[in-house]
Amino acid sequence: MQPVECIRVIGNRFRFIRSGVEHIPAAYFDRQVRAFGREFQPVLRAMRVAIVGAGGTGSSVAEQLIRLGVGYLLIIDGGKFEGSNVNRVYGSRVTDEGVAKPRIVKRSADTIGLGTVVEIIDRPITYASAMMRLKDCDVVFGCTDDQWGRSLLTTFALRYVTPVFDMGVAVDSADGVVDRIEGRVTTLLPRAACLYCRNRISPQGIRAESLHELDPTQAESLRCEGYLLGVNETAPSVIAFTTAIAAAAVSELLHRLTGFMGAERTATEVIHRFDCSRVRTNSVPPRPECQCSDSTTWGTGDTRPFLGVTWRPEP
Repeated sequence: MQPVECIRVIGNRFRFIRSGVEHIPAAYFDRQVRAFGREFQPVLRAMRVAIVGAGGTGSSVAEQLIRLGVGYLLIIDGGKFEGSNVNRVYGSRVTDEGVAKPRIVKRSADTIGLGTVVEIIDRPITYASAMMRLKDCDVVFGCTDDQWGRSLLTTFALRYVTPVFDMGVAVDSADGVVDRIEGRVTTLLPRAACLYCRNRISPQGIRAESLHELDPTQAESLRCEGYLLGVNETAPSVIAFTTAIAAAAVSELLHRLTGFMGAERTATEVIHRFDCSRVRTNSVPPRPECQCSDSTTWGTGDTRPFLGVTWRPEP
């Protein structure tokens, strides 16, 4: 027997029931207390939030959650900071070359000084040891740009009934001329279309990425023979758009907690077309043949193997 630390109620609205929530000086959050009420601030303080990916969207999500007063952040990213990241990674400096990206988030939180506890895991969630830590969190922000990681988050959201806000930004341009700039926030939950249903990820893309990571020689051979899609191609990224999508994702969380967008707002995806000033929402149902339609897997929790997948060897 173990004491229950938290009761999570997940539906169109999220509710987290805890005891002994720490209170902090209201003066720091006076302006948002005026918006959502004094009772809402302890809810944020008690929340445990994971951010997978600490790049353009991930660092912006972290910055906003810290300043909102979220009490605990788990930052998971196996990447190192590069000079080309400084144009969009919050809290970064030109002297951070080679620093693990999660450490930049932790440094920023310590500098801000609002008491947010930041725990870091400097390896990708394609390692089971990293992915398992998501079980400790109330919600997850998916800020990774790889299909392999997104596929794992999709499965995790269903098996642990833990909301995942997955996001992405795509900039299509050639010779300095922008053709299309699109960003999205997709909420992953039971009864909502997953990333496979929405054609955001595919088995072919996941295979290409995993093979490139685990066996680069074979991946390059298959790529040259035309049997493997290209991966790790450098894509355009602009802070204005990554920040806007991060803010949209945080707004989705605030709505799920407060309902400020109205009772009729139950959409599970928001799409921003920056190039034509257009925003739309949708609530696509799962495809009957997709794995996310199998309700017997919802809320199954711990299984062997974890999430029912074969994991890469731990370093």
